[in-house]
Amino acid sequence: MTTTNAPPPDRDPHGLMAAGAELATEAEIAKLLGISRNTLNTLLRHELAERVRFVRTSPRLYSIEDAKAAIVPMLPGLAEERAQHAQREAAQVAAAAQRRADRQLAHAALIAAKQAKAARKGVPPSMTARHPTAPAPNPASQSKLTPQRQAAATKRSRARDVEVIVRRRPNP
Repeated sequence: MTTTNAPPPDRDPHGLMAAGAELATEAEIAKLLGISRNTLNTLLRHELAERVRFVRTSPRLYSIEDAKAAIVPMLPGLAEERAQHAQREAAQVAAAAQRRADRQLAHAALIAAKQAKAARKGVPPSMTARHPTAPAPNPASQSKLTPQRQAAATKRSRARDVEVIVRRRPNP
């Protein structure tokens, strides 16, 4: 009885292992073609599923020859899509920065209007602030603990509140 390393036919439906074809994983093919693995996965599982032969292993292996033949003609279109995506993302980032700048300007105008109104009424500027300025803390009196450790220490030192609920059962 002879043994072979060929997988069962349900795992190698195209006979690639027996034929000795060059096989590679999605990550290796993506690196070879210069595209992202996610893009390649989408192509191989949907658009090119019928054109690229594979072996069902873990991870799935694909024929390098078939992948190149199917994907290389699509590379210019993929590069164009990538460039359009980069432009859209840059526009979104610029719009978000503009919105932040507009909010800061509006906030500064609101504070200036409040101070001008308070000045007309004769209120000192320090009283118009939402949070009056407090004196600077003395560094010698501050704890040496970091804020996280200080919070943890206060949680440990607090007594736990116990809540007891008594429920009376109705008489039968």
